[in-house]
Amino acid sequence: GARPEADFATLKIADNLTRAPVAVPPDTPIAEAARLMREAGISSLGITDPGGRLLGLVTIRDMSNRVVAEGLDPTAPVSTIMTADPVTLPPDALGSDVLHAMIERRIGHLPVVDGERLVGMITQTDLTRVQAVSTSVLIHDIAGAETVAQMAAVTARIPDLLVSLVAAHQRHEVVTRLITDIADAVTRRLLAMAQAQLGA
Repeated sequence: GARPEADFATLKIADNLTRAPVAVPPDTPIAEAARLMREAGISSLGITDPGGRLLGLVTIRDMSNRVVAEGLDPTAPVSTIMTADPVTLPPDALGSDVLHAMIERRIGHLPVVDGERLVGMITQTDLTRVQAVSTSVLIHDIAGAETVAQMAAVTARIPDLLVSLVAAHQRHEVVTRLITDIADAVTRRLLAMAQAQLGA
């Protein structure tokens, strides 16, 4: 059967949003915004006007780079450290659009905007969660392949997996290990198939 996590690249973002975005008005003090992020366990915060229109984005990195490193006043409004007009995607964009945007722009947080209204946030963590599943999905599908053609179809998905692993900034040794695991699964399955056809 089809597993949604195996098709992240072709699913609409709207189907991958795990929770409502957390947002604050632009005049919120930096310290309060930081506290809110810590309590909610999130790495980014939308900055919106009263109508929910996205004005900017603040990330943990902004907090450390701009506030801590530069000694900014924590009572200053969060709008002073936000990234105004961040890269956004619409809810009907696909998972592949997320991957490409994150890789090309080297960003880890993508606000999802319907019109101008903030409706969600996609992060590298979301991607990592999807990939962890994707790797096991690939290995599962390889183990269940009945023919060499089925096997070829499964291994044809490896480049997409690689792209998404790189997008989520996985360490190269992790990527290598995952790809090796998949290759080993292919080898084991081919040996088993050969044995079934040709005998021990």
